[in-house]
Parts: sequence; structure tokens; C-alpha cells
Amino acid sequence: MTDLIGVNLKRGNFKEANLEGTRLIRANFEGANLKGANLQEANLQEANLQGTNLQEANLQDAALYEADLQEANLYETVNLSLDQLSHVKTLHNAIIDIKLLIPLKEKYPCLFEVPEMHRGPRVSRHLICKIRELQVLKDQDLPGTQESGITETFSDKKFLFFRFYI
Repeated sequence: MTDLIGVNLKRGNFKEANLEGTRLIRANFEGANLKGANLQEANLQEANLQGTNLQEANLQDAALYEADLQEANLYETVNLSLDQLSHVKTLHNAIIDIKLLIPLKEKYPCLFEVPEMHRGPRVSRHLICKIRELQVLKDQDLPGTQESGITETFSDKKFLFFRFYI
């Protein structure tokens, strides 16, 4: 397994490169060409992939937690799942296949919003989406449901989560 943690590969050309299993945590690929690259099981956690061309790249089991995919080209990527994309930092202005775009916009619309500049403790966009989703459910006041609140602390911030039971 190759470690390239925090490496700056901005605007690099990695067309059809084999990066299978590579640890690319916090790597900077901004504007890079990864067209057709093999990123199977690569760890791209918190990687900067802004404006990166990932067209036809193999992302099977790639870890994309908090990866920044703003303006990235994800058209015709191979083995990319809804679950993987639900954990990214942002998909603002990203190019995505329609089969993933529609369910993502329905389930995680905040991933497509203009990214905010975070100062202080970081709270993942995925968590923010979940909180909003739960708030919508709570606001709907679903008949025949009971709720129980659970308070969790993340980065010195307290959130109240609700579980709904039918």
C-alpha cells in the first residue's frame, strides 16, 4: 500500500494511472486529470478534488469521506455508489450521471449547495444533511409516531437527534 498523505498533486496528469489501494488522505488533486484512473479501494478522505476530471475512473470501494468534489467531472465513473457520494463534503457544480444525480438531490440536497467556509470546529456536511432530514421529519409531525431525543456532542457542538417509531 502506497502512502501519499497530504501530497500536492494539483493540476497533475494521472490519466489511466493505477492508484489502487493508495492512501491519498488530504491529497490535493485540484484541477487534476484522473480520467480512467484505477482508484479502487483508494482512501481519498478529505482530499481536494475540486475541478478534477474523474471521468471513467474506477472508484470501487474508494473512501470519499469529506472529499471536496466541487466542480468535479464524475461523468461515467465506474463503480461509484450513492453511499460513497453521500459522505463527501460537497458536490456543488459537479458533473454526475443522472442515475446518481436524481437520488442524491432528493436524499442529500445540501451536498449541492454553495460550500460554506468553515471556521472553528468542523461538522461534516453529511451530518448537516442528516440533521436537516431529521428536522423535516420532525416538522411533518407524522401521525402514529413517537419520538425519543438523543443528545450527541460533536466538536463541542450539541445536536439533538430524533428517532421515530411507527
